[in-house]
Amino acid sequence: MDKQRRKKRKKTAMEINAEDIDVFSVEDVTDLGNGEPLFSNFTYEDWVLLTLRAEMHLMLHAFRMTLNDPDRPTFHEMHLSYYYPKYFRKNFALKNYGAESVSDFCKMIEDVAVVQDSGMIEAVTKEDTDFNNFMKNTEECRRERQRRVDAGDETAKLKFVRSAPQPPKQPGAPAATGGSSATQRASQGSSTQRVGSYGNSATSGYGAQKRPYSAGPPQSQSAYASKRPRQAYGSSGSYGGGYGGSYGRR
Repeated sequence: MDKQRRKKRKKTAMEINAEDIDVFSVEDVTDLGNGEPLFSNFTYEDWVLLTLRAEMHLMLHAFRMTLNDPDRPTFHEMHLSYYYPKYFRKNFALKNYGAESVSDFCKMIEDVAVVQDSGMIEAVTKEDTDFNNFMKNTEECRRERQRRVDAGDETAKLKFVRSAPQPPKQPGAPAATGGSSATQRASQGSSTQRVGSYGNSATSGYGAQKRPYSAGPPQSQSAYASKRPRQAYGSSGSYGGGYGGSYGRR
């Protein structure tokens, strides 16, 4: 049974030429009838243009609905680099798409957005446009560019700047880089104490200042060391002149 299905599918694939199919007549963009998706010939630039179509569509309609002002349904082209990061949390640079101006950029996705003579960006698609339409328009534009390239038009080629991939997340990275606020404070405090302890902590500009030591009744160094062993680590009279100033003082 499976063998017959594969045979039938292979015969159907031979009969169907994807390039001859009208993209706007395709019902399922993942299968043209021979198991081949509509986007099988997409390059990096085509996927970027598909993403830009969807993003520009969403941004222009979201801006209009959010502002809810009939006198200001959209924004000027000079503000595109400001609003784009607000909506998608990533920068927008014309040079990444080989465009000199926003008008040139919109010409690559003119089925979604165009720049009016006034400089305002206008949404071409309707609010409820199906995502598959962006896919179909991207494939239609790809075919047109390919026909121009085959005819010898080198200017039809697109060369977008590829963004650097994000480095892989290392195991335990959040704890190592961020950590808890209490751990950070403890780490900062200990480093501050170490800086203030070496040399003269009373005159050092970093760390805690050393408190003056109130001497008790006169006694020998040996008696002091034997009777008060617990302050040997934190007192100003031992271990290099006070480890961290008043740290450990009782």
